[in-house]
Amino acid sequence: MSEERTAYNRTPPDFDEVTHTYALRGVRLPSVTEIIKAVLPVQYHGATEWHMDRGTVVHQCAAMICRGIRFTHDPQIDGQVQAVKTWLAMRKPEIVSVERLVWRDGPIPYAGTLDGLVMLQGRLWLIDWKGSQSPWDQWQLGGYADALADEGIEVKHGMTVLISEDGKPKESKPVDLRRARNEWKSLLNVYQMMKREGIQDAR
Repeated sequence: MSEERTAYNRTPPDFDEVTHTYALRGVRLPSVTEIIKAVLPVQYHGATEWHMDRGTVVHQCAAMICRGIRFTHDPQIDGQVQAVKTWLAMRKPEIVSVERLVWRDGPIPYAGTLDGLVMLQGRLWLIDWKGSQSPWDQWQLGGYADALADEGIEVKHGMTVLISEDGKPKESKPVDLRRARNEWKSLLNVYQMMKREGIQDAR
């Protein structure tokens, strides 16, 4: 497993785990998901604080599984934990990075944390664990891929993996990250326009 940050000597943003916010040299950076939510009518039906907390814990468990760390967990998430283990056993990926912080300094800076960067059948893939799958997932992956390109890492393939209570993982259709990156840049430009004009709550 390789957790190399970057070929470049860049200072990473600070990440506040409590508020889930990023800051670079004291300046707050919007996250990939924050930008998408500001531009698109993204809604998570039934996403209570309890569901969001559970999602955070499930992601932490998935990261530990990928890193080979033993842990105990609440039986309420048995299905999600099993789904991650089943996908890994089925796909047998080579894990490259887990919970990797990525960012761009400009011209429109942003940051994010991708779930996984893996090798599958000789190809580099971005994967993201999901409690539900949505059309805008592809642009989230596109944002991560664009930030990785700043490190000289080109990723052309991506997917989300649904991990639900039944313990059975479900892959999304493969995402062409070249297209997703281009569309992400369009979202990023709109976000910057909204920020400039004070439209909605773009920050």
